[in-house]
Amino acid sequence: MKTALIVNPVSGRIRYPRHVEWLQRELVRRGSRVEVKLTRGPLQGIALAREAAGEGAELVVAVGGDGTLNEVINGIAGTEARLGIVPLGWRNVLARELRIPTRLPEALAILSGASVRRIDLGQANDRWFALMVGVGLDGESVRTVNYAMKKLLG
Repeated sequence: MKTALIVNPVSGRIRYPRHVEWLQRELVRRGSRVEVKLTRGPLQGIALAREAAGEGAELVVAVGGDGTLNEVINGIAGTEARLGIVPLGWRNVLARELRIPTRLPEALAILSGASVRRIDLGQANDRWFALMVGVGLDGESVRTVNYAMKKLLG
């Protein structure tokens, strides 16, 4: 299986490159052809996921937090690629709702298993979302988040 890992190297709990190298090695050992694509800034995950799907990746994996996951969803929505989740962010809201473990070996076991679930997506303007959308105070608080505090407090 052709697999693309869309990695946010500065996501909350990720220890880059150790986690990514381990994940890549384990997926290859299980028979996948793996390409790693690193995000370098906000919204780049959308383009990287879209590119991976366009290059024939059957599985596009968001490796990071909720923001990375949302970008990957937006990159593969409407394609044949399946979404994989390796939750290494601070909150991992969707992963928790889907009962995807936050420990890397357990998340890999789900990722490389045969189980596939369909999830509904919503759309607000030109962006897709899988769990929730916020406007007004919610949106403003996300837009003005202090990243140093987020890193400190999770």
